[in-house]
Amino acid sequence: MKWSSLPEPVLLQRAFLFGITGILLGTLSILNTRLQLLDAPMGPLNGVSLLLQFFGLGLAVIVLRRPKVAVEFKEKSQLMILILAVALLFFIFFALIHSTTALFLSYLLVRKKKNRKLFSLPATFPLLRASTFLKVKPNAITSPFLR
Repeated sequence: MKWSSLPEPVLLQRAFLFGITGILLGTLSILNTRLQLLDAPMGPLNGVSLLLQFFGLGLAVIVLRRPKVAVEFKEKSQLMILILAVALLFFIFFALIHSTTALFLSYLLVRKKKNRKLFSLPATFPLLRASTFLKVKPNAITSPFLR
């Protein structure tokens, strides 16, 4: 039997179960990342979490797109789509921010280990940048700001 041919209450119940399972797994991943309770990679758990949330969102959309849906099921489906979409965006942005923050911090640690100043630029940086974009030689630049 196809899932799209199931009645609306069953589809909404399954959408809720998939969505809440995905949210719980994502929350577990966040807690483990922050508290370091278990020394295991959280990438696969994040992936499963996002997959379950997408699946629950898809089931709720299937209910919403059906013709001749009762008003109560339509309202439940809209509310579930809203909640799952917000949760999905939260977990996507958390994973993105966490990975870029980790990359940036590891970059800073590597630079610090090499005994370089953090965020230091060469003294000729404005001249090099202007000469690259303007296609002129650095000594031909007459702007007082770039001297």
